Amino acid sequence: MLEVKNLSIEFHHKNITKKAVSNVNFTVKGNEILGIVGESGSGKSTIAHAILRILNESAKISGEIIFDNSILTDKNIDSYRGKSISYVSQNFFESLSQYFTIGTQLHLLLKSKSTYRNRKERAEIISAILFSLDFKDPKKILGKYPFELSGGMLQRVIIAFALLNEPSLLIADEPTSAVDTIIKQKLLNILYKQKKIRNLGIILISHDLPLVSRFVDKILVLFAGQIVEYGNLKDIIWNPRHPYTKLLINSKPDFSKTELRQKRIYRTPSEQCIYRQYCDEYTEECQKVEFRNENSHFWRCGKKE
Repeated sequence: MLEVKNLSIEFHHKNITKKAVSNVNFTVKGNEILGIVGESGSGKSTIAHAILRILNESAKISGEIIFDNSILTDKNIDSYRGKSISYVSQNFFESLSQYFTIGTQLHLLLKSKSTYRNRKERAEIISAILFSLDFKDPKKILGKYPFELSGGMLQRVIIAFALLNEPSLLIADEPTSAVDTIIKQKLLNILYKQKKIRNLGIILISHDLPLVSRFVDKILVLFAGQIVEYGNLKDIIWNPRHPYTKLLINSKPDFSKTELRQKRIYRTPSEQCIYRQYCDEYTEECQKVEFRNENSHFWRCGKKE
């Protein structure tokens, strides 16, 4: 379904060039959830925006993004974005108009983007989607305004918008960032159920590896715009090979150093370890980084085995 090959993203401003993502490769199939995890500034959302071609004009994208055997470009993305590829933003409150009810907005979207012109037919489709998202009384929700709903309910409504056109790929960018722990698990359970019901491919972006590991099939770990580890869930969780992955699994990232990391990543030579100044396992033997592969379990490390 989706194949990302050698994706690199740079931002240019005047005479300054900043590399945000370097040589990222991954695939997503139907009925599969890929978790992309890493701290803020690691490039997670930038990758999502590159797939959708919604980066600003200062961005330069290289590599290939292939969806259903077609290379996505600025010229053809309108045929996919919001249709076969849907996006759930982490800023979900800003995604809805506060002046119209949920029902009005769902009807307008479905009417504008599909062949369902009959209001009764649209209402049946909308109610079915809301019910599948654990709204026990869809009619009650349809009459509400966005500001009358809780954060968890709003996020489920946004997922409903994303599912209206029956996409084959859903990109969920930090969908649990603004809700409490119980609601986080409920939302991810809902996404997992939708994957099964709709044979949906999902890219789930998060900074919380222990949480998303309960729901995903594969994990891609990003640090400073580079993949440091990528593979099947079992391999990543039970046999993590990169020190940063181990840190995320233990949920003890040192966020006090985040600013320092972001300042230095653009000056780090590609053949050197980008994680070396934070790594407890780093030695002088780690000078040259290798991208290793063991039964489709990939990790980037210079440490001798």
